[in-house]
Amino acid sequence: MTNDPFSDPDKRAELLAHAQANGISPEFFDVIVEAVHAKAGIPRGERALSLVDEAYLQKMRSSSPDRLVDSFAMWTKHSARTQKAYSAHMRQFATWLDGMGLYDVTRRQVRLYARYLQHTRTPTLASSSVKAHLAAITSFYEWLAYHDESAPPNPARDVIRPKVVHERQNILTNDELYDLLHTITNPRDHIQTWLLAYTGCRAGELQALKWRDVDFQHRLIHVLGKGDKHRTIPMHDALAPELERWRSTQLRMAEANTKLAAALSRQTTAHVLLTRNGTPLPDHELWRSLKRRAAKAEVMLKPPRRYPSGQLAPNRSEITPHTLRRTMATTLLQIGIELDAVADLLGHASVDTTRTHYAFSSNRRSQTAINAFRVQ
Repeated sequence: MTNDPFSDPDKRAELLAHAQANGISPEFFDVIVEAVHAKAGIPRGERALSLVDEAYLQKMRSSSPDRLVDSFAMWTKHSARTQKAYSAHMRQFATWLDGMGLYDVTRRQVRLYARYLQHTRTPTLASSSVKAHLAAITSFYEWLAYHDESAPPNPARDVIRPKVVHERQNILTNDELYDLLHTITNPRDHIQTWLLAYTGCRAGELQALKWRDVDFQHRLIHVLGKGDKHRTIPMHDALAPELERWRSTQLRMAEANTKLAAALSRQTTAHVLLTRNGTPLPDHELWRSLKRRAAKAEVMLKPPRRYPSGQLAPNRSEITPHTLRRTMATTLLQIGIELDAVADLLGHASVDTTRTHYAFSSNRRSQTAINAFRVQ
């Protein structure tokens, strides 16, 4: 089979690259190659490419919902957290369909599913969560239409989304923030808290931050945000020495830790926040360490509770990484910083997002506004 493009390493790599550009995993590609061979013997050149496409479509149309969702999750250009959420939402939707194929879904099924999530499911979901599920379904069918022209019209596109009422959520007082920042814990937890407080970064942005993104000379931090959008955050005067101190501490730790040293030796793996194994700090550890620090500082503590044995449970805090982002944004707005400047710092594509989620009235702002009215 010397003329077989799939047995030639270079040709096979070219075909695999073509397949992956269309959202096909290497494992799925191997299945398609078998299907092509079975149908056409030894395809050549452009014919091989077209047969890969044709076999892919046939395989996709006959795939189980789980296989389709796997391919969709690979294709989405969202953050890792959004990919995981969309994949989970689509699997729940496929389970609810109870045997109906994803190619057979109509707008009626999506409407019924939204109603089920909001009114029947146990527990029922908030409007914002229902919107997230519908966003996943919409994105899935956009992907399906992109790869298969015979796919049905997007059944979620015109489904009315439930209205979300945005209420002011908890922010830290100045005293609470001070206590949180100055509570003594380990150095990594310390710098993590200072970065969240003084940059307003999302948790995922902080996890992705590498030392090459930190410009000490010009006091700038370059952040990769949602949708792979870059923004630059000026380094706060209070943050700069803390960050320099952490850099020195991390390098000292690496002298006795080969895995950490290896990660820091390469720009692509030298994250500002690393585990002892030299891997980026995982989501759950970032959240857990922040809650542990907040509990020690007695910030946003949950009501006391007891285990079934009667033993008093450890104090837990309701704080999240987003609490610090929200605190920074709301505080800036309350002291008179312009809305568009705050939106730029947060990485919002539209000031409407900032206005909806952060620009809540305060008594002080309302008093300032009313006093600004003058009758001449």
